[in-house]
Amino acid sequence: RTNFGDNRTLWIDPRDGNHMFLGSDGGIYETWDGAKNMNHYYHIPLGEIYMVEVDNQEPYNIYIGLQDHEVWKGPSNSWSGEISIEDWVIVGMWDGMYTKVDQTDSRWLYFTSQFGAHHRVDQSTGERVSISPVPPEGEERYRYTWNTPIALSPHNSSVLYTGAQKLLRSEDRGDTWKEISPDLTYNDKVKIAGTGHVMYCTITTMDESPVKPGLIWAGTDDGRVHMTADNGKTWKEFTSDIEKLGVPHERWVSRVIASKHNEGRAFVTKNGYRNDDFHPYVYMTDNKGKTWTDISSNLPEYPVNVIFEDAKNPDLLFLGNDIGVYYSLDRGKNWQSLKENMPPVAVRDLLVHPREGDLVVGTYGRAAWITDITPLQQSTPDLLNSDFHLFDIEPKPQQNMSQQASWGNYNIMGSNQIRTPNETNGLELWFYFNHDGENNAVISVEDSQGKEMFKTEVPSKSGIKKIYWNTMRADPGTYTIRMEYNGRIITKQGVVKERWLWPVLNYREQGIR
Repeated sequence: RTNFGDNRTLWIDPRDGNHMFLGSDGGIYETWDGAKNMNHYYHIPLGEIYMVEVDNQEPYNIYIGLQDHEVWKGPSNSWSGEISIEDWVIVGMWDGMYTKVDQTDSRWLYFTSQFGAHHRVDQSTGERVSISPVPPEGEERYRYTWNTPIALSPHNSSVLYTGAQKLLRSEDRGDTWKEISPDLTYNDKVKIAGTGHVMYCTITTMDESPVKPGLIWAGTDDGRVHMTADNGKTWKEFTSDIEKLGVPHERWVSRVIASKHNEGRAFVTKNGYRNDDFHPYVYMTDNKGKTWTDISSNLPEYPVNVIFEDAKNPDLLFLGNDIGVYYSLDRGKNWQSLKENMPPVAVRDLLVHPREGDLVVGTYGRAAWITDITPLQQSTPDLLNSDFHLFDIEPKPQQNMSQQASWGNYNIMGSNQIRTPNETNGLELWFYFNHDGENNAVISVEDSQGKEMFKTEVPSKSGIKKIYWNTMRADPGTYTIRMEYNGRIITKQGVVKERWLWPVLNYREQGIR
């Protein structure tokens, strides 16, 4: 095979018909002999991601569902000190849609693919089984959206949810399913189509409250929003209440999420892209749908694809639209762009790792991005009004790569290789200045005996900044970090954990290999 299928674009050199560039779901290819041989530019950082997921391994892995390229799994930090193509493994098949990993036992992975295919993967054996729901005999077949949603209960990881035109629940990891709702769509026979790749009148998103078991929200592609507080025995609809705030009828529900902090709180985003409507539709309720508030605020005119509530800071929200990532520190009253070195691109999914505080972003075009947002988790109005601040420090390993990384010339050389460096080794020391100052601040590190291990000056420039203390030669243990500025001192504790170990060939004696 010389190139991947599902071709999207073709350029033919007007001076040489044998010289062509081909763009497909597999990337970019070039030929000089009329496509007899193709050069694959796999090192260009591209990727059409639908959904992202993480596990709780250490270092944790990310999972990305790719358009026509399965579900892939890769480490957030690699044994060699950089993540390259050989670190990635396949864990799904066909078009990679939703992926969910059991956070209590990452042996179990669930993914959906085109036409509503559902699978369960045993990562300890590398085997999968189909768990696609089958409707009761004589009933209408299930309709699934292209990107079929699947969710794990936050209260019992053996409980799964998926959405067709009805919400389905499994209590045995997908072996059996039962309907827990009526048809939650308009069931428009004209628009359903019944054949083809993209069905209509389907559930596109669902979420069970982490605060109250059995409180479940669901949204559909034809704009309907429902909630049940009793595991599906009764349902309430809020579609018209939200539309009264200015949403045109039948706008696609791109996300509905239940709050991690408040039983009555939920967030809904709607997307008008398919109607040439690029307005941001973002709404919140604090009372189980009795009233709704428009929290789109100062968002730009781009369709919204995803919203995420932080697990540690109830006021911190993240949002992905067709131009990038935005965050709010006041629950949607104001939004700010979070871009730095990330290019403008459609963001299809995002989440925050529950242990590490990393924001993981999946884009449709520029693959996956990760950044540490722990300072935002700690940011409050009082903190931001202070003159300066030293943030709490996240524990880190003494060394986040293997000794094998320095044993020899492991890497394939040349500029046509794609390699992403591990995060910088050592403790991240985040700090904040309210405004520019004339004097530098001093940051120092002492061990438990009071011995100074590190000391540096940092300019007092407004904003949130960070430096690293390289712990490669430090002993595991607890250290005291001080920040001194204009006669005031802030003290924090930092923990250096044991270095990560990777047995040869990256095999592990315990857990997932």
